[in-house]
Parts: sequence; structure tokens; C-alpha cells
Amino acid sequence: MGAARPVICSCISRTLTGMSKINYSPDMDIGIPVLDEQHRKLFLTVGRIEELAHKHGKAEMVVTLEDLAAQAKLHFETEERLMAAYEFPEHHFRASHNQLLEGINRLVSHFGTEERRSYAKTLSAVKHWLLLHVDEDKRLGSFLNSPNAIVNVVNQIILNAHDSGASDIHIDAYPGR
Repeated sequence: MGAARPVICSCISRTLTGMSKINYSPDMDIGIPVLDEQHRKLFLTVGRIEELAHKHGKAEMVVTLEDLAAQAKLHFETEERLMAAYEFPEHHFRASHNQLLEGINRLVSHFGTEERRSYAKTLSAVKHWLLLHVDEDKRLGSFLNSPNAIVNVVNQIILNAHDSGASDIHIDAYPGR
């Protein structure tokens, strides 16, 4: 029998060997290109970790886990900067971000020292959290794409200009022209 082939579905598939695999699908996009691209990379990296978990390439696994931690940190920093800039009203995201980073850091620090079952449980929790995170980010995407977000940014620009004593504000839709 050849390699296991995945059964297609939207975000989680089950291979013919019974192992669940996490996949990113276009219906998970939130409409913010930088965040959508980061989500895709996170899913690819978690998928790579799943593949490596069944091999014995410890060095490659450690590098990939560290890459996942760096990607998640960058992603959360990007989200939190956008939330602050656009005055996103939901503040629970930071605690949720910290929770996932702790899980990823546990994977990194305990790789090779935990029992296989414990490691699988932590990886499963990270996969579950990632799926929930992308779903929660849809609210952020809707907010950032709403007229209210644009109004908030314009109001912040006006307040900053006023505070700095500017006499006028010029917004150029085509920078450099």
C-alpha cells in the first residue's frame, strides 16, 4: 500500500491511516492580506511539524518548532499593532495570543523530553487553538474592513495633527507623485 492520501475537507482532513491533519482553506481568509498570509504560513508550519512528528529528524523538528514560535510571535505583534491603530474594541486577544505562545514554547522546550502521548496532546491543543484563532480573527477582519475602522484612523490622524500644532492635513492617495 502506498502513502496515505488525505480525505478532502475544509480545514481538517483525516488520512487513510487515521491521523488528523490541519489544512488552511480559502474560506478561512479574513480579508486582511498580511494576516491571511501569516495564517497560511502558520498552518503550513504546523502541518510540517505533524509530518516531522512521525520521522526521527530531531534537529529539523527543533528548527521547525522554533520557526513556528517566531511566526506566531510576529503574527500576534502584527495583529496587536492593527488592533491598537484601529482601536479594535475586543481586548481578550492578547491573553489568547499569550496562551498559544506558551503552548508553542512548551512544544519547543519539551521536544524530545516529553512522552510521545504528552507531546501529541500539546500539538493537538496548538492545532485546535490555531483553528479557533483564525475563526476569531474573522471578527477582526470584519472590523478592519468596516467604515468605522477608517473613521477611527482618520480621527486619530486629526487628533495627532492637532496635538502637534499642524495647520492642515494632506493625505496623498498616490505617495511619491
